[in-house]
Amino acid sequence: MVAPLTAAMELIIQPGTFSSMEIRKLNSQDIDTIANWFNEEWGHLSNDFSKENSIKQMNVRVNSNQIPLTIVAEEKNIVGTASLVETDLDLHNELSPWLATVFVSEEYRKQGVGQQLCLDMLNKARELGFKNCYLFTPSKEEWYLKQGWETIFKESYRGDQIVVMKFEL
Repeated sequence: MVAPLTAAMELIIQPGTFSSMEIRKLNSQDIDTIANWFNEEWGHLSNDFSKENSIKQMNVRVNSNQIPLTIVAEEKNIVGTASLVETDLDLHNELSPWLATVFVSEEYRKQGVGQQLCLDMLNKARELGFKNCYLFTPSKEEWYLKQGWETIFKESYRGDQIVVMKFEL
């Protein structure tokens, strides 16, 4: 059995932080909310990004244990999500898998929710036998660096400057 990742994360989740919060697999009732989040947050990064396309992609991920898969953080309602996908940046299909669509609703930010979602996805990638995980971000490089990720390069992507990062599992 592979030991779960914890030490690479700089921030430590405080005991009790998630006393009423559950991290679980995506289910069909979550899809509409998450599709709205995705479209608002990242719609500008893709020519074919739409709520309808997001719904189609997420239907494949419902209750999945294999890539692609999505998890959610829930406290009465869903408050965040993260995914593990085969590829997330069409310029770099040689890199896989990707941590993708990490999103936490504004009122739950800076409480460790995003960190826990990322950690759970990294542990899943490791369980599936991967040695590295990748992500790209146009704006959260510093946050991911604090979580143990390393910047591997920067480039322009569909009008935005992005950073591509790697986490060694």
